[in-house]
Amino acid sequence: MQIDNDIIEIKSSRIQLSVFFIVTALFVAVGVWFVLEPKRGVSPLFQNIILIRIIGVVCVVFFGLCGLFILRKLGDKKAAFIISNEGVTDRTNATSIGFILWADVVAIRETAVINQKFVTIDVKDPEYYINLQTSLVKRKLMQINYQQYGSLISISANALQCHHQQLKTLLEDAFKKYQASQKQA
Repeated sequence: MQIDNDIIEIKSSRIQLSVFFIVTALFVAVGVWFVLEPKRGVSPLFQNIILIRIIGVVCVVFFGLCGLFILRKLGDKKAAFIISNEGVTDRTNATSIGFILWADVVAIRETAVINQKFVTIDVKDPEYYINLQTSLVKRKLMQINYQQYGSLISISANALQCHHQQLKTLLEDAFKKYQASQKQA
């Protein structure tokens, strides 16, 4: 984490990303094995060879895309998350929004999905940020995220060089500082 002139830059954790990449590579390998040797994947739970092949293809596609994203993040020298006086820049995952003005932020809260904690940023006009996306796939993923979790922006500190509580505190403090500056203006 780097702090310069009221700008906090948090980089991706290369160790965590490397671990995630290894896990995705293992899932891709299992997927390839299921596609090429579906009879060896037969078990009491999965007895249908066609289903095993379908699971294999899904594993290869999904975890292959995840692995490509992780490789791209491993080569990226830019900060994954930036907090400034104007707002925050989220580049933590494939559906990250980018720059978010503090003026658009309504609340910062903590959410959990299957024991995984997230710092969630609620914005005034989620549709505005969805419509900024040029990629149809990214736009759809953001809409699904918004419908399921009530927010577009959910940040996990797992792949960042800081802990969850530290990220939450930094965001809350910066947001309070922004709100105080608006009251004085």
